[in-house]
Amino acid sequence: MPEPDRPDRHLATKNEERNANKMNDLHDIKPEMNPSALVGQMIPSAEIEQPPGLTATPTPLALLQAFRRRWILAVTLGVLLGGMGAAILWIMTPPVIRARTTLHVAMVQPVVVFNAREPGADFTSYQRSQVAMIKSRLVLNRVLKDHEVANLSLIKAHAEPTEWLEKNLQVDFALAPDILSIALFGDKAEEMKIIVNAVREAYLQEIVNKEKTARLRKLDKLKDLWSQYEDYQREKVKRLKQLEEDLRAGNPKTVELRYKFELNELEVTRKQLMDYQWQIKQAELRLIDPAKALILAISPEALEKSIAKDPEVLGLQGEIDFLTAKMENYKNSFKDERRYKEVEVDLNSTQKKLADKRAELRGRAEQSERAKASQNANFNVEAQNKQLEFLKNVEQVLKKDVEKRLIGIEKFSKEAVDHEWLKAELAYDKEISTTIGKQKEMLLVELDAPDRVTELEKAHAVLVQDKKSQMKTAGLAAFGLFGLAVLGVSLLEFRTRRVSGVNDIVQGLGMRLVGAIPMLPSRKPRLLSGTTADAQYWKHLLNESIDATRTLLVHSARVGTLKTIMVTSASPGEGKTLVSGHLAASLARAGFRCLLIDADLRKPSLHKIFNQPLGPGISELILGQAATKDVIRAGPVDGLSFIPAGQWSPMVLSNLSQQGLAGIVEELKAQFDFIVIDSAPVLAVADSLTIGQHVDGVIFSVLRDVSRLPAIFTAYERLIRLNIRILGAVVGGAPLDSYGSTYKYYSSPEAEAPASVPSTPAK
Repeated sequence: MPEPDRPDRHLATKNEERNANKMNDLHDIKPEMNPSALVGQMIPSAEIEQPPGLTATPTPLALLQAFRRRWILAVTLGVLLGGMGAAILWIMTPPVIRARTTLHVAMVQPVVVFNAREPGADFTSYQRSQVAMIKSRLVLNRVLKDHEVANLSLIKAHAEPTEWLEKNLQVDFALAPDILSIALFGDKAEEMKIIVNAVREAYLQEIVNKEKTARLRKLDKLKDLWSQYEDYQREKVKRLKQLEEDLRAGNPKTVELRYKFELNELEVTRKQLMDYQWQIKQAELRLIDPAKALILAISPEALEKSIAKDPEVLGLQGEIDFLTAKMENYKNSFKDERRYKEVEVDLNSTQKKLADKRAELRGRAEQSERAKASQNANFNVEAQNKQLEFLKNVEQVLKKDVEKRLIGIEKFSKEAVDHEWLKAELAYDKEISTTIGKQKEMLLVELDAPDRVTELEKAHAVLVQDKKSQMKTAGLAAFGLFGLAVLGVSLLEFRTRRVSGVNDIVQGLGMRLVGAIPMLPSRKPRLLSGTTADAQYWKHLLNESIDATRTLLVHSARVGTLKTIMVTSASPGEGKTLVSGHLAASLARAGFRCLLIDADLRKPSLHKIFNQPLGPGISELILGQAATKDVIRAGPVDGLSFIPAGQWSPMVLSNLSQQGLAGIVEELKAQFDFIVIDSAPVLAVADSLTIGQHVDGVIFSVLRDVSRLPAIFTAYERLIRLNIRILGAVVGGAPLDSYGSTYKYYSSPEAEAPASVPSTPAK
């Protein structure tokens, strides 16, 4: 219905227009997106899918919200259960018996003379190793092999006694750094003493005494090694003396001189052999080919010696040596590349001259030797054969001499090497033997040193109260019971699925949010009825939150048909009366003629808020006992009228069910711009279902931490099955951040004090 052009409509503030613009986007939602969230859309009667808010599993955030609502109960119950549990455990924890034996552990290994402490060893590491050894399987298995220990009830009571001992045996240095304590806690003193003593004895036998036995074995090993090295030395000394006799010398210089002499004699013999072999070849050639023998008679060595003695050759060779040294200087010392190249050219030229000169001299020498040989060409064949035979005999003698000298030198060389090797090995063996002897003597002396670990006292049992363990157990029990209580209360509260905020309505149920009323610091009416600055601030905060809902409704009225609005809730006590009263007052303040009807016929309350009599009211209108002009009364705000509930009777409900409010509503529409109906809760009675069929839209009032999602959804489902138009929900008690503002934009609450409906407890 279009809105008539009236001057009082201009009373709407700029703030209302701004809020209207901000809410426009809520009307741009397409119907297929969420039918239940649209203004002015009829919902067909069909099966409705369970929303996620009813099927969601507990999450940490949800449990925290549930705890927030019931934190007093949760904490109180948790403290009571935790305290009771801790007290019971403290009282019921039996006293503990401790069986303990102690040993003295020297911080350093006791010595007689020599300090046998190993480098890098520290007492802390030694302590840890001894604790580990006592609890090792080696020691514990020896304990359990003891017949007396194996028959104890404490041991028989466990399927794995080794693991039980390893877990419960307490071994530490808590009494003092050099006092090793072995203890066992329980309630059987005599058996525990036997076990602890057995552990001590097993440790001394398996670890401590074995260490002493190991030292004895080490001493025996050192003795054997020392004796073995002594035998080695005697044998090597004997061999060394024999080698020295064979070498006929006892010092390295004499051996070296003899070796050089033998090498020199071998070289001389070899040269003689080569000379005789050359003569043999010459003789054989003379017998076969005298002419060729003349040519080969010239000795190459003699020829080269003759050429080398030539003065000109000596001069050229000296010049070559000088140029070579000069090149090395330019290359290494002066690093002069240019001069190096120049000298290199001169060197090559001089070398060529030397080669040419030697060739010339060799030619002359060969001609001279041939001339000499030709003079002796006529020789006697028989004499030549005798000479050849003599030369071969001499050759055989020289060969045998060379072989003999080679064998002698080889033997001499081997003996000389063996001699030096034996001397070095003997010196090394003496060093090792000396070291072993020292260790042997030291260990022999230190065997008389006291043991590092000695028994201090045998096991004894005392009654102890393990306060630390007792407190720890009681504390854990208290903490666990406290946590279980808090978790249990939170889970139970979560199952009620109370509304924690606007997200539960919008996302959990898929309903549209048309408004949110802030959570006031107190629910008492005197807060909003006061005149203090704080009271005025909260009045403004409440009014502005209601005005946002009014702006949406005004905008919806302009784009569609929306004049009659029913405000209801799923259950009693969810703030529907507060919402309907303040919404009607807000519409009136905006310049609209607004009528507020109290249709909660069975439990009316608006007449008390407005200080008006109960009747005549809407009940009399339904029965036809009064006219509209007789029941309409002026409200506390200009432009706001009010119809009380009137006197309720079963006849009122009967007429309401049969005739409804259609005629009454149509008559009232002609007189007012908006009609706001405060009806009964949907789930409590059927009145709202009947009235809802004659209004343009329904607003659900939801109270944070009071309303429950299953009840809201059930009420919502009942309404939409009757094709009743759902405008959305108004959440009461919402945090300030639900509006996107803290409402502290205004400079002075006292500057503007519009009339408002007095606050009343939520209904």
